[in-house]
Amino acid sequence: MEGESVFAKMFLSIALGDFASYHLALRYGQDPTPVLMVEDLKHRLVE
Repeated sequence: MEGESVFAKMFLSIALGDFASYHLALRYGQDPTPVLMVEDLKHRLVE
């Protein structure tokens, strides 16, 4: 990854992975928005 600092490179890597996984899910006919682990965490935090 290109970037001026280690943090810029890390952020760009994360953004690229997120972008790729989102579009791959759409291509395979999956809804990329529900993430069970995140939803479970939200419910646990409310309790």
